[in-house]
Amino acid sequence: MTKGVVAALVGLLLATPAHADRALLIGVGSYPNLPASLRLQAPEEDARRLAAALTSAGFPRDRLELMTATDGTPPTRAAVLASLDRLAAEAVRGEQVLVYFSGHGAQAPTLTPALEPDGFDELYLMLDARAWDGGAGRVPGAVLDKELAARISAIRAKGADVWFVADACHAGGVFRSGGADIRTKALDTKQLSIPARVSAPGDALPPGLAEAPVDPAGAGRLAAFFAAAPGALAIERRLPLGSPDARPLSQFSYALARAIAAGRVRSLRDLAVAIEATDAGIGGGAPKPSFEGSLDMGVLGLTPDRPRRYPLARAGRTLSMPAGIEEGFAAGDRVALYIADTRVGESVVLESGIGASRLAMPPGLPPGAAEGAAALQIVGDAEHQAALFAAIAPLSARGAAEGLEVTGRLWRPGASRVCPPLSADDPPGTRPVSMLALPALGQCDVLIATIANRGTVAVDVSPIYFEADGKVTGLGYVGGGSARIGPGEQRRIAVRALTQDKQGKPLPEGVERVAIVALPAVTRSPRDLRGAVGTVVTRSGALASLDVGAGALTYRWRVEKR
Repeated sequence: MTKGVVAALVGLLLATPAHADRALLIGVGSYPNLPASLRLQAPEEDARRLAAALTSAGFPRDRLELMTATDGTPPTRAAVLASLDRLAAEAVRGEQVLVYFSGHGAQAPTLTPALEPDGFDELYLMLDARAWDGGAGRVPGAVLDKELAARISAIRAKGADVWFVADACHAGGVFRSGGADIRTKALDTKQLSIPARVSAPGDALPPGLAEAPVDPAGAGRLAAFFAAAPGALAIERRLPLGSPDARPLSQFSYALARAIAAGRVRSLRDLAVAIEATDAGIGGGAPKPSFEGSLDMGVLGLTPDRPRRYPLARAGRTLSMPAGIEEGFAAGDRVALYIADTRVGESVVLESGIGASRLAMPPGLPPGAAEGAAALQIVGDAEHQAALFAAIAPLSARGAAEGLEVTGRLWRPGASRVCPPLSADDPPGTRPVSMLALPALGQCDVLIATIANRGTVAVDVSPIYFEADGKVTGLGYVGGGSARIGPGEQRRIAVRALTQDKQGKPLPEGVERVAIVALPAVTRSPRDLRGAVGTVVTRSGALASLDVGAGALTYRWRVEKR
């Protein structure tokens, strides 16, 4: 089923699964050929942290290539292109390939106007990047967007799926809303001596580059995550917020690694929901990430919902933990303390914020043990679901939800172990259904709900999904879109029923629900509850008292074998 996730930074305990997926992680920040003022502190650590999150989550280390100035092959332009070519040569049908880049982005006037209607190439600056070379008409050491696209197309032509992630930007300007610790990852053209225009050879295309690529029959799927939408800025800042151990990290990559490590990786769309929910901690001026393509793909064959462990540090007479409300923690939660695989005690959460929590120091903890201990959150899914639904029930059909109209459609493609993907548009054969009298859903059935704002003011809408197995998650919007829905706007959500997994193992059957929680749009940025449903509602009761305008619409159905 399409499910939202809660972002987290964790250590995970699970045997490595058998799969053939691969990952290429590129982090470039030192830039020895550019002025020292242009060097970045975060990207190399971004790539290392993402590699650690993937391998801790069960991704095989020998299927991952890490490229930084100090890890593996230095990421020069030639080395990166060679690695991409190697991925294309070795790609096999059915695998998923992650290509990740963190570093500087820029724009330069194009020599191929037939491929760039706006007249500019987007550049990804590698380790050997230099200032503009007028004779060659390019930025040495930079990989052009079209060069990258050609190699990704070659991978997909083999039938492999590609997940591309870019934590970079190519717009000038300054991000001013977050404070002195925030720095953009964009380069102004003047900083690289890039001219405003160049003499371009008409519509001629260089060898190896074609017009907009056409996907061949059987081509793999493509999904892309961008730290900043076109014209916006990617940033680095000191993270976790407020932690004494904070260090310069890229905001987007930080949220991505936390979400992967959390084990809530049922689909790329769910991962996107987790990232968007985490970004609320920056404030209303935060850059807005962009998520495109086949977001219902899995995440590198990783298994979701693993036990999650969080490293602890001594903070005076208490313990600090780099995990907060994004991970579902709230004051009063009880957690178990471990050193390696040995349980050494139990503690309670004293207070929790975004990215950090403070725990009570348990009595009898051996001297020095806190620095080597980890906390494991102990929460029952069924208990969470019951408490959450009880908190939402009083909000039904009032307040900000009064202006919402929800209509449903049902797609029944036929039961199979591997269900067909859901397209951006409703597939042929979908039919209208009443959201107030939903039929039972069987294996592979998809319920598609359209949420339309028929009111006169904007509202912040968080669809929360109650699964048959007791889990509670937030749902991503099909085709993207923020939690804020203006008058006349609409969003779509989709829930896929599963009664067995891909190996034929039975999955829980029973009643499922979706609650569409609406809040008045009274803040600069949307209030998105999907990434913290366990905390905001279950124990603190904060949702019911968040403001008097809160409201919700709830719908239910049954999942069963047919």
